[in-house]
Amino acid sequence: SETAVPGLVRIVNSAGSLARQWTLPASTGASVTWDGTTAAGGRVADGSYRAIVFLADHDAVLRQVASLPISVRRSQAATPTISLSTRTVYPVRDGFKDAVRITTKAGPPAAFTWRVIKDGRVVWIKRFSRTLKATWTWRAVDKNGRRLAPGRYTLKVSARGGEGTTTVRSRTISVSWRRAVAQSFTLRPSPATVARYGGGNPQAPYVVNDYAYFPADSVITFSRRLPASVKPHSGIRITACGRRIGTTKPRPVLGYYAGRADNPAYYPVARDLVAGSGCATTTSGPPVRAKDGGTLRWYIANLRTSTSKWRLNSLTITGTRYVLSR
Repeated sequence: SETAVPGLVRIVNSAGSLARQWTLPASTGASVTWDGTTAAGGRVADGSYRAIVFLADHDAVLRQVASLPISVRRSQAATPTISLSTRTVYPVRDGFKDAVRITTKAGPPAAFTWRVIKDGRVVWIKRFSRTLKATWTWRAVDKNGRRLAPGRYTLKVSARGGEGTTTVRSRTISVSWRRAVAQSFTLRPSPATVARYGGGNPQAPYVVNDYAYFPADSVITFSRRLPASVKPHSGIRITACGRRIGTTKPRPVLGYYAGRADNPAYYPVARDLVAGSGCATTTSGPPVRAKDGGTLRWYIANLRTSTSKWRLNSLTITGTRYVLSR
C-alpha cells in the first residue's frame, strides 16, 4: 500500500529567493494553490518562478522530486479594438447600409459597455458580459428604438477587464437619411474599345476599325466598366447588332463569363444573336460574378464550324444603377 509522507512546496524566483512556502502533511496526496502573493499577502513582482516540491524519504530526509516553471504577469486592463462594417448608416430601410455591424475585441476578456453619444448625451447603450469578442448590428436607433436624426455620433466602447481597470476607445459613426435612388443608364461602347481577348480554330476573330469579325468557331471576350452605383446594378441588358458576311449562315451567340478575359470561366449561352442582319437583346441579367467589381463581362462567339463569318457592328448596354438622393 502507499505510504503517507510529509513534504514541502517552495516558490522561488529566478534568483532562487523564496517567495512562498507550504508544509505538506503526511499524506498519500496533497495540493496547494498559489495566487501570486507572499505569505503576508503582498503581490510578488512579475517574472519567472519555480515551484519546487520536496518529499521526505524513508529516513525523513526531504528530497526534491519536482521543479515546475511558473510565469507571473500582472494582468492588464483590456484595450478594446473596434471594427465597423460602415462609417455611415442610412436608416431609411431601402436596403442600402440600413445598419452597421459593430465588432469589439479585447484581450484579456472584458466586460464591454457600448454607448452612442450625441452632444454629450447617451442616446443608445448596450452591455456585454465578460468576453473576448462582442458583435451587434446597430440600426441607428435610440434607446427607445426610434430612428436617429442625421448627424455625427460617437461610439464609445468601455472595456473593464484584467484587474478591474477600464479602458475606453471611440469611433465616429455618421447617420444620413439620404436614399438610394434608381437611375437608368445607357452605354454604347464601340466593339473595338471593349474587345479584350479572342480565340478561334482555324481562324481567329479580329477587330478592324470599329467592327469585330467572327470567323467560324471563334470567340471574343468583352468587358466594360459600369457606372458607379451604391447598390448592385439591376436590369442589365446587352443589345448586339451585326450582319452576316458571305453566303454561309453563321450562328452568333452572346453569353457571360467570370474571371479574366484571357482565361474566362464561361457561362452558358444567354442569347442567340441575329444570324443575318439585325439586333438582338438579352432577356435576363448577368450572373453576379459576371459583374464583379462593377465591371460587366460577356463574350460573343460564332458557333458554326463551317466557313461562315459574322460581323459585330454595335453594342448597347442598358440597366439601372443607384445613386444617393440629395
